[in-house]
Formats: sequence, structure tokens, C-alpha cells
Amino acid sequence: MVAVNDNTNREHAATLPTQLLGLAERLARTLAVARALVLAGRPLDLTGFDDGIGMLCAQTLDLPTQDARAMKAVLVGLMESVDSLGGVFRERLRGNIVPSRPGSA
Repeated sequence: MVAVNDNTNREHAATLPTQLLGLAERLARTLAVARALVLAGRPLDLTGFDDGIGMLCAQTLDLPTQDARAMKAVLVGLMESVDSLGGVFRERLRGNIVPSRPGSA
């Protein structure tokens, strides 16, 4: 689920275009899957992810001011997820994360 941080933007986010929120949700799910793949030690290809982010940002710029403000929280949430994924990558490369195995707890 795409996070909306404060109450004002949360209420206004309900009126944002469904297509735009759908794109943000798909990008958020992609990041969640990417994180799981990195934690499992599996290969990861994010080719085209930047295109999706670019499209989301461009469409946000086309929104009326109030809608764009509400969308800011969604974009910040995605940015935080990207930063978190980068941290997982770094820890994995340093050997601080041992890949999980299917069926292991």
C-alpha cells in the first residue's frame, strides 16, 4: 500500500486520479518484491523502473496544486522505499545479510 503521511493529504489522496495511484501502487509492489529478492539472494533486474518513476513524477507535475501536494506524500514514500532497498543491497554486498532459504524460518 502506498503511504500517505498526514491527515490532510490522506483525505485529499482519495480524490487523486485512480490511474496515478494505481501506478504508484504498482511501483511500491515492485520495490517490495525487489527487497524480497535481494534478501533471498536472488538476481534482480529493475530495468524500466526508472521509467515508471519518471512517468509518475511527470503526471504529478500535471496535477492541480492541491492534488500535487497530496501526491507528494506518495512520492516521498516511494523514495523512502528506494532508499531502504539501497540499504538492503549494501548490507547484502557487505555480507551482513545471509540469503534466506525457501521453507526456512
